Amino acid sequence: MLSMALLALVTFIGAIAGFLIGAVGIGGIIILPLLIHIPVLSLSLHDTIPSLMLAYIVVACAGSFAYSRHSSINWMECQHVLYAATPAAFASSATLNMFPERMLELILYSLMSVTSVFSLRSLLSHSR
Repeated sequence: MLSMALLALVTFIGAIAGFLIGAVGIGGIIILPLLIHIPVLSLSLHDTIPSLMLAYIVVACAGSFAYSRHSSINWMECQHVLYAATPAAFASSATLNMFPERMLELILYSLMSVTSVFSLRSLLSHSR
């Protein structure tokens, strides 16, 4: 049974991630480290990644449907990303158990750091 404090924490994390996703299109990546580092939940990285990917697929399908109703998606441009990302996502989920959790964390946090630096540099160069 979840305690009220844990429920409040998870709700707060979800609200922050939802705000970031809605405001600037990022935020989903914040959920993964928070979920695996909340001791009460005791979720492993090997279980959390595929679970979140499934959640992202559902949300992406709903978003695609909503945007396509307004004809604001260029499907010709999207198909290249779709054809590359879909098999890679499923392959990565299928091979997760081949790698130790610490190695996956190192890769994940390294990618998060590098993309954060590039995003910050891009933001600062556009603000000048």
